[in-house]
Amino acid sequence: MPIDDFEHDTFVAFADISGFKQLVRQGDPAKLALNHFYKAGYGILGSSSTLPRRPVEGLFVSDCAVLFSTKTDDPIECLWSLLSQVGLLNRRMLEGDYMLTTSIAYGRFRYSSCIEFRGIEKNQLSGHAYLDAFLDKERGRPKLSPGQVRICRDGLPEPVKEALGQRSSPFERVEETPKHFYYYWMVNDPHDIAPFKDAYSNAHDLKYRGFLHALRRARDGVQSPAVE
Repeated sequence: MPIDDFEHDTFVAFADISGFKQLVRQGDPAKLALNHFYKAGYGILGSSSTLPRRPVEGLFVSDCAVLFSTKTDDPIECLWSLLSQVGLLNRRMLEGDYMLTTSIAYGRFRYSSCIEFRGIEKNQLSGHAYLDAFLDKERGRPKLSPGQVRICRDGLPEPVKEALGQRSSPFERVEETPKHFYYYWMVNDPHDIAPFKDAYSNAHDLKYRGFLHALRRARDGVQSPAVE
């Protein structure tokens, strides 16, 4: 189902597949990842295709997705409709052992379908919400880690900022930092956030120790076992 033209203040999410460049070097694994990505996106967004206007629309290009909420009359409902779909997309990707990184921003967003003819389809995306989400995903600090979903603080409507900061329903699984709000889609209870963060931090430490181990083996002239 095609996307209707849209221009409004809304929440926009920019997501991509973590580690996709490495998958491209391997060839077939990249194709499998994209197939899973598109299938997950279609299954989530297409499930509401019978509605007059779907609560969340999305475009998928290569390993990236741009999702935006069309429920613009209530900013809190607008954000929650998008977070719900982003969380579901992350869960579907995790079923295939793939991870996403996602940044969300609020502001003006415009989508329009342009002239289309055989062999070419033109779509236009504009507005600072899309740009802010993209730039935060690419250059924001701290750098997003695989699986993380965060919301940029700048430009948020005050009712949304207050609800997020107080972790009011439905934002109980959100934590505040100076520049962002992080959404913990992977837990079912807010009390599980702290244990998850500990486990995630330990995973980073294990990766660092793996680098040290490889460097020391090379320094000492120890050959790594061949990979079959």
